[in-house]
Amino acid sequence: MPIKWKDLRDWLQELERIGQLKIMRGVPLDEVGAITEVNSKNQGPVLLFDEIPGYKKGFRLLTSIMVNPAQMAVALGLDPHIGLRELLEWFRGKHNKWIEESKKFEPVYVEKAPILENVVSPPDIDLTIFPAPKWHYLDGGPYIGTADAVITRDLDEGWVNVGTYRSQLFSKDEVGLWINPMHHGAIQMKKYFAKGEKFPVIICYGIDPLLFLVAQWDIPWGVSELNYAGAIRGEPIEVVKGIDTGLPIPANAEIAIEGYIDPNAPPREEGPFGEYTGTYAGGKAPEPVVKVTRLYYRNDPILTGAPPAKGRWGSYSFLDAVRKSTLVRDTLDRIGVPGIQAVWVPEFAAKGIAIIQIKQLYDGHAAQVGILASQLPELAGVITKYIIVVDEDINPFDIEDVLWAIATRTNPAEDIIILEDTPSNRLEPAIVKRPPEKWTISRAVIKAVKPFHLIKEFPPTAIEPEEKRRKVFEKYGKDLKWTSY
Repeated sequence: MPIKWKDLRDWLQELERIGQLKIMRGVPLDEVGAITEVNSKNQGPVLLFDEIPGYKKGFRLLTSIMVNPAQMAVALGLDPHIGLRELLEWFRGKHNKWIEESKKFEPVYVEKAPILENVVSPPDIDLTIFPAPKWHYLDGGPYIGTADAVITRDLDEGWVNVGTYRSQLFSKDEVGLWINPMHHGAIQMKKYFAKGEKFPVIICYGIDPLLFLVAQWDIPWGVSELNYAGAIRGEPIEVVKGIDTGLPIPANAEIAIEGYIDPNAPPREEGPFGEYTGTYAGGKAPEPVVKVTRLYYRNDPILTGAPPAKGRWGSYSFLDAVRKSTLVRDTLDRIGVPGIQAVWVPEFAAKGIAIIQIKQLYDGHAAQVGILASQLPELAGVITKYIIVVDEDINPFDIEDVLWAIATRTNPAEDIIILEDTPSNRLEPAIVKRPPEKWTISRAVIKAVKPFHLIKEFPPTAIEPEEKRRKVFEKYGKDLKWTSY
């Protein structure tokens, strides 16, 4: 199916049509975080908060963006009834295809655009007009940027990067910006700072779901996410040129700020912030400050929010699970690992677990897959500590089935492989009392599979075949209110 929608508002209309949008009127801002967490945990509808007390009428806030397969399917032009396994299969192999095709989809500059409906210059810039919540109870302040697109340009090579990095609202014209040092935006910033130059930045705070998805994807160095998004859509992304920085601003964005980070300006204490680990492990620290020189926004703007949190309570946990699972599967396929049936990095585990389903082809196959996967950049740079390899008769998307496999198919002394001193990062809550910047941790590969040399002799599983279970589910499930088979 083609992607019919053109911007965030079109996407919301599509969701409303299929019952995946809920408008929440008059909700106090201090309740939005809790509502978003519980709704995300239940994979509920996208939530559009309107008529927020204390804010101008029409200034809205959108959360629970792509927390279930149907919402993501609409964003990609797919059938909203698609299942999770089918969605992951649809992504399979497309990442490299879109990277290659991105060369043909340079953004197109336009003179007129919705984002230009309101353009504000100093001293009238005031970011506090937008309903930016304090998402979690211990946050250091309101965070305006959780579902944003931070747009920067490489000083040496000229290509444009788009990333989702958290930004704390400090004042009417200042926001903090925390970027993981391994991410492209941070590397680009260091280049400017090394030459004593200000770092130009555009941050879009109301972005369409496709750009939100792409800004979190692991795109190779030198490939612009704007081009990549164009490849997915099949047509170039329209942008306008920032008045002060010259950086591209998506023409249909809801809100955008333009400004600079001065290497000579003192950083401000940023955080703490409840992160994707479900903890406050990152604490608070001095971080760069964006001084806003221009504000752009549409009439009746929509601020997008996707606060991380513990497990499925995180508003972008599902999207991130799909992203990680897709990239790991593609990389394993690309390096030629045989027998891979599915990969799932479940949203409840904060990227800490990866489950890989295989068809065993030779002795040592499960160990090979697990060890290789544990060191892939897609997993090694985050807090993935457990790689669980299961047989093809185990459903990797059903954690009960996976735990059953661990309980019945492992001998702990033989089937758990420990890898020491592997990469992690500052947000890892299990790293304590370490020297500064020593962000390493051990990882475990759990071979929850039948021993290869005993596959034929291994005791059969006491459950009816899947095909028969599916038949009775289709015949009796509705009447008995079953949810799975």
